[in-house]
Amino acid sequence: MLEIDGMQKFPRELVGGKAFHLNELLAMGLRVPATAVIPATGQPPSVEALAGWLDSKLGHRADGWSVAVRSSSAFEDSASESKAGHFLSLLGIFDRHSIASAIEQVQSSGPSMAVVIQPLIHPAFAGVAFSCDPLTYARNDVVIAWTRGLADRLVAGDDPGTRIVADRRGNLKSGIWPLPDSLLVELVTSIDRIEKTMDGPVDIEWAIDEDGQLWLVQARRVVLPGLLHVSLNSRAAFDSLPTVVRQHSKIRLRRQAFERGVAMAPAIVECWPSDAAEANSPGDDELGKPAGVSVVLLHPERVQCQIVREFASVNGSDVEFFARGCRRHCIRRYPKTVGVTAAKHAVLKAGLSTSWLSVAIVQAIWDAAVTGIIRRSRDGYIIELAQGHFVPKGVVPTSTIVLDRDRNVLSAVWREQPTAYRFIDGHVVTETPPEDEVRFDAGTLGDIAARFDPLFELYEDAALEFGVIVSRGIYTPYLIDVAESDAAGLALDLELINSGVLSVGKCRGRVHRIELSEIGALDKHLHDRPEDAIIGDEDVVIVAERASIELLPFAGAPGVAGFVFERGSILAHLAVVLREKGIPAVAIEDEAVFRSLKQNEEVEIDAVQHSLAKTERVIRARSGT
Repeated sequence: MLEIDGMQKFPRELVGGKAFHLNELLAMGLRVPATAVIPATGQPPSVEALAGWLDSKLGHRADGWSVAVRSSSAFEDSASESKAGHFLSLLGIFDRHSIASAIEQVQSSGPSMAVVIQPLIHPAFAGVAFSCDPLTYARNDVVIAWTRGLADRLVAGDDPGTRIVADRRGNLKSGIWPLPDSLLVELVTSIDRIEKTMDGPVDIEWAIDEDGQLWLVQARRVVLPGLLHVSLNSRAAFDSLPTVVRQHSKIRLRRQAFERGVAMAPAIVECWPSDAAEANSPGDDELGKPAGVSVVLLHPERVQCQIVREFASVNGSDVEFFARGCRRHCIRRYPKTVGVTAAKHAVLKAGLSTSWLSVAIVQAIWDAAVTGIIRRSRDGYIIELAQGHFVPKGVVPTSTIVLDRDRNVLSAVWREQPTAYRFIDGHVVTETPPEDEVRFDAGTLGDIAARFDPLFELYEDAALEFGVIVSRGIYTPYLIDVAESDAAGLALDLELINSGVLSVGKCRGRVHRIELSEIGALDKHLHDRPEDAIIGDEDVVIVAERASIELLPFAGAPGVAGFVFERGSILAHLAVVLREKGIPAVAIEDEAVFRSLKQNEEVEIDAVQHSLAKTERVIRARSGT
């Protein structure tokens, strides 16, 4: 029998995981009950030796000692597997005969089993504490559950306890703490020290006795999902993903597309637990030879309220030289990193700044000739198309096509496009589109709607973003992304769409003109609001050249009554959000009328009546009113 006191280190294989970590706590000077260990190898101690140790700690008891006889397997409480609750622990009053039997029972409950014997604390309160969120692995908070008396029913799952959250200084953020604040600070400080010593997130079992003393009775590493690099090309691959991202919208969409035979560009998921931050993942040959690569952080979903995303080059070609030598092209955005590996490392490390687990999706970007958005409508389908990329951002004019339920073309408005965005080796390049722009015939448009129909069974109110690769006269559509929750878009019928309505409603306010930058629009993501849009006390109508995602901070900002655009995509992200919020918006598609709207002029928007032309939807207040 060994007595552990933190002064001497013992091999984990000898004393087991529980005793090994208790020895670490003692070495840190933390308060742990007196602990004896019967090693996994060797003979159990004599009853006399054990009784002598218990008498020295608890005093002689004629009727037995109040102790905990606990498992301490080398296979439990490790960084890769906790085995929580797998092995036997016994609490109670044991005499000379029954304690020998208890030791034998615990030893036989698992392989390589050492046994820990401790005086049983009779606490006023006890519980567990995690140095991270046990579900998301977020670093910032400490999550604690407490109960009155012993915590044996709590850890067994029979008592839910009371859950609280505290910050790293021990300040209570939510829930009720039944003891003095100083004890919460002591508990949080202790778990913070243990986390640093064990170099990773931990959970502990604790008790506070009637004298207000904090005791630590167990500590172990939180088991994180392992290092993962998986191509999303099979059901098994999707099933292997960590639980925290399995229901992420991007993963769910890809799985649904895969199971329904809807094409998507290939993608890989990378998962880094904290101790794999510098790991080199396998190569990315699975991505083929794309025009670029997008790396997006899936978990945590945001860092400092922002989506984390990087574009990466693939081939290392001299795109700058190419663009400089061609009048039709100029580089709009350089990739921030050279190569896919550097982009992955940057994104995954950003995730590890706020979570012990970081997961990213690495997606090939195909060089689509045309991208578009499609959704179901009252009449059948709405399709918006433009050459190049970034159609949902609202930075390029789009052509609008309406199909009936049988996929026949009801209306097609083809718009000129002065510029388009392409990906060339990870660089975002602005180009002047060729004069022989792609205008799909009715059959191709119907085929596009049919291709994505299986997904509308699941995403009934969604707008699906897609691309089309054109090769030797063959058009190949593929899915890019989805913008969900656009039920209000179903109210838009053919007449409203063709008369410039982007979001139904009426409003009145003074003109507030905004000049847009294309650069800012490319960096915005759906529902991101990096800053508040401050307008003032008076209702205003935002007037801008296009329905750009750059205007998202103004959607729902105080004082913003409506929007007027010279041009706008009915399925772009901003229009989706405006419909969700019930904010009227119109695109008048007349440069002269658009330019004539003066700053602070009072106007009304009518995006309700069916009989109005586009330019009639903005009504100027009569003089003197």
